[in-house]
Amino acid sequence: MEATLSYDLPTNLMTFNIHIHTGVEKRMKLEEYFEFLDDLRASGTINMFGAPKTLQEMFGLSKAESFEIFTAWTEKFKNGRN
Repeated sequence: MEATLSYDLPTNLMTFNIHIHTGVEKRMKLEEYFEFLDDLRASGTINMFGAPKTLQEMFGLSKAESFEIFTAWTEKFKNGRN
């Protein structure tokens, strides 16, 4: 299984590309995942280190896919941006 993540935070052109072994490609805008993660963080209901598992369960993602999305989401917190 191959998963590639491409995103450009400054221009907000964020797209998550998943190439599954069947050759099927799914595309979902990272903004949709990021909005979910923002809401989850604001709720204070979980430690955000558990967010990849929540992404897996809510969106039917693999462990690798959910971790890639979570890692991309954390990029916006570098250098004090949030």
